[in-house]
This record gives sequence, C-alpha cells and structure tokens, in this order.
Amino acid sequence: MTNFNSNSAAAVVTNHTTQKEQPDTTWHYTKISGPEATIISAFIASVVVVSGWIVNHRQTLRSREHTLLIERQARAHTERLARDARLASYEAFLLEWEQRIERSNPVDIYEAYIREAAALFRSRAAEVRRDFPDRVEFNRLDDALSRMQPKDICIGGIHTSRDNLANAIRPLIRYVQAAS
Repeated sequence: MTNFNSNSAAAVVTNHTTQKEQPDTTWHYTKISGPEATIISAFIASVVVVSGWIVNHRQTLRSREHTLLIERQARAHTERLARDARLASYEAFLLEWEQRIERSNPVDIYEAYIREAAALFRSRAAEVRRDFPDRVEFNRLDDALSRMQPKDICIGGIHTSRDNLANAIRPLIRYVQAAS
C-alpha cells in the first residue's frame, strides 16, 4: 500500500488549479497590414463624417424652424399693428363725424348724410369689418348708422336729425373703442 498524505495531495492539486486559472497577462500585439489600416481609418472617418452631417443637419433644421417662428411672430406683429392702425383710423373718422353732427344745424346734417356720409360710413366700415371678432354686432351697429332712411333722420318730433344721427353713431364709436 502506498502511503498517501491527503493534505499534501490536496495542496498540490490546489496549487495546480490555481496556476491554470491565472489569466495570461502578457500582451500580444498583432501587426495590422496596410490595407487593413486603410479600411479601419476609412471606417472611422466615415463614422465621423456621417455623425457631423447628422449634427449639422439637425442644427440647420432647428435654425430653419427658429427662423420660421421668428417670421411668423413678425408677421403676426405686423398684422396686429395694421389692424390697430385701421381701427384707430376708423375711430377717428367716426369721432370726426360725431363732432360734425353735433356742430351742424339739423337741415345741413340731413343733407350731408344723404349726400356723402351714408356712403362713407359703409365704405369705411367695409375696410375694418374683418377686424372685429363679433361681426354680427358690428354689422348691426353699422347698419343702424349707414342705412338710415330719410324718415329716420327727418326733422320733427321730439328728436332732431342731429340727435338721431348722434344716437346712431355713438354706440358704434363705443364698440370700436372697446375692440381697440
């Protein structure tokens, strides 16, 4: 029989397995041939170029979107200024006619309304009609002023033609001022 020391055999086996499990720490460099280096360099360059193109394209799109946004805001601002100018002009026109109505004698204002004012009221209202959100109300007030019949304006009764015209123009002035 063989005398077998179990402790020493285990130690040998343990040492033997630990030696096999240790990784190889030496570096193995392989030489890259010229064509392989060219292919790898071309691949890296193409990745860089495509990445740059994507980033540049995104920035261009963002810049274009930003430009469109600025143009849209500028257009909205210009339209708002134009609307405000039209409403201010129309308000000034109505206030001028209100003063003219208040200062005229009843016969002269009746003739001025029939001769020129009714047509002017209609044409000036057409210029600003789209600027009002409630066009039905604006049309009602405009019709009350610009489509008055001679019997509605005529002299006599409790109110003079001047009073009737002033009563028709004032609500329209207030409506325009509220919209500005």
